[in-house]
Amino acid sequence: MGARYAMVRGSASPQPASASDISTYVKSQIVLIDSTAVTVSTTFAPNNNPGSDGTVSLSYSFAPFLPGFDYLTGSTLRASSEMTISQ
Repeated sequence: MGARYAMVRGSASPQPASASDISTYVKSQIVLIDSTAVTVSTTFAPNNNPGSDGTVSLSYSFAPFLPGFDYLTGSTLRASSEMTISQ
């Protein structure tokens, strides 16, 4: 979702998005967990011009909410997505 948002909001877009804008958007789409506990980072290679790659990565320190899963405490969930900037 974040990579798609970045892909259509590159430097040539009518509404270019910064890394901060992308982070805000991604966090606004998160449900069922505390979005303030999610770290979002965006990188552009080499920049956010069309044809460049945009990567959006997320990490979240998992804390189980059900009894019996305490052994999972301290686990970090990670995800990333990459797309080519189109605008």
